[in-house]
Amino acid sequence: MEEKKHDIYGDNYLDDYPSYLDAHKFVTREKVNVSAVVYGAGLALALTFVVLVLGFLWAQAVESVDYSMLVDLGLAGSVLFGAFKGTQRARSLGLVHGALTGAAYSVTGILILAVLLPVNWLGALETVVIAVILGALGGVAGVNFYASRESAAWRSRQPKPDDRFDDYDEFLTRQ
Repeated sequence: MEEKKHDIYGDNYLDDYPSYLDAHKFVTREKVNVSAVVYGAGLALALTFVVLVLGFLWAQAVESVDYSMLVDLGLAGSVLFGAFKGTQRARSLGLVHGALTGAAYSVTGILILAVLLPVNWLGALETVVIAVILGALGGVAGVNFYASRESAAWRSRQPKPDDRFDDYDEFLTRQ
């Protein structure tokens, strides 16, 4: 009977480890969560509608309002927030989920607008690119925010030092 080879540590058997050629079998593949993308895009569209209605009412009340700037800020804020919340729901692949949320949001908004008004398609393409970039930024922020909340919850579960540690420290400092 052949004896198993030992590595330099003595306990670990080299035969028990998979070869580097089989490493792809152990890699987990993350998948795109379509429901998170739809949730983020729907939230962004709803937020855009609310912002546009409130902006219109404010523009009616106050005469000196740059409505185009208000629309641009509302669109940017809503796509950032929608991608942020959608990616928090997905919990992974922040860049991909955020970019897909921005693309879905802008394409849906442009198609809704195309039914009502004539559309400048070159400007629409610019809007899609900007929404994808902003969505990707919001997606990265959403995943990182979720990860920081998870690690904060882990840190808060650490045992708190009790009175015994205080007595020990006090004993060491006395001389």
